[in-house]
Amino acid sequence: MSSSWSYLDPVVLPLLVGETVHRHVWKQTLPSPLSGEWDTVLAIELVEHIGQEQVDEVLDILEQAARRRVVVSTPNSLLLRPGSETPVGFNPYEAHLSHAPRRLFAQRGYRVRGVGFGRYDSRLARTAKRVGIRNSLTTLPRRLPAIAETIVAIKDLD
Repeated sequence: MSSSWSYLDPVVLPLLVGETVHRHVWKQTLPSPLSGEWDTVLAIELVEHIGQEQVDEVLDILEQAARRRVVVSTPNSLLLRPGSETPVGFNPYEAHLSHAPRRLFAQRGYRVRGVGFGRYDSRLARTAKRVGIRNSLTTLPRRLPAIAETIVAIKDLD
């Protein structure tokens, strides 16, 4: 399974159409206040890397930093794991420490979409892959996020 940006293209790109996208990269340890404010705050594959008890606080921080919209993607199922080896050595930041379920985002006013067919723990996805139809089902989760590999949660603030 992958959390590649390619899964997010059809969902995220329409949210950015017509806006100027700026690249600004910095190191930030969450939860801590973000210095600055942006039209759109994009948190791709981030919340699963913070402690479970900090998920709400981090979402609050992201929402406070956004003028118009917050977009969050995260795995659609509990997928806790430790850090792991990478081509450049052990990376402790690869650890998944929490799970933010669809209902959490819905309760906070987000629209939730699914991306990629098959939750990580899904027998349905494993079967579809085994019989060779998984790739042809990848658009289905957008309307049925319960069967998605990844969720994308969008909150418009204006």
